[in-house]
Amino acid sequence: MNYAVVLAVMMLSLCCYRDVIAKPLRKGSGAPPQPISPVLHSPDTYSAVREVSRHAQNEDMEVAVRLIPSPNIRGDHQKVCCLHANILGYYLHSILPLRHNMHNQMPQLREDLARVARDLSTHGCVIDEYDDHESSVAFKNELKKMGDKGINKAIGEVDILFTYLTDFCVLA
Repeated sequence: MNYAVVLAVMMLSLCCYRDVIAKPLRKGSGAPPQPISPVLHSPDTYSAVREVSRHAQNEDMEVAVRLIPSPNIRGDHQKVCCLHANILGYYLHSILPLRHNMHNQMPQLREDLARVARDLSTHGCVIDEYDDHESSVAFKNELKKMGDKGINKAIGEVDILFTYLTDFCVLA
């Protein structure tokens, strides 16, 4: 009888632990955020993001335009994370390859961001599900409208994308 009670308590504890780990952190919860992808807290990745972004921003003449959509911070953090993971996927396949020689940090940045995308996919972000999301569509439409300038603009905003991924792609 005692073994059954102990086993039941252990199973209940394990289920509660799993539920806490699987949910994104809510602002103000007091728990320190844990990144879904360790790359999101890497000083080397942060440095590469900053350097590549600043390099592109120095060439950007379209300062009044912003491509990366602002997140709905009242929304579900997992959905906000996956939306920006969708945009990250677009960066990896359609933007960054066009400027692979733009900066000496670009190869490392592409590798690190690809790791983030893989990590997010293994933690439940089905990135393609957000292809038709209004923010993703608006981003891609504005990018196409800007043409070649849009590619540079998007690379200049990789720091914004990285910040959103860092802020919203965390576990409790």
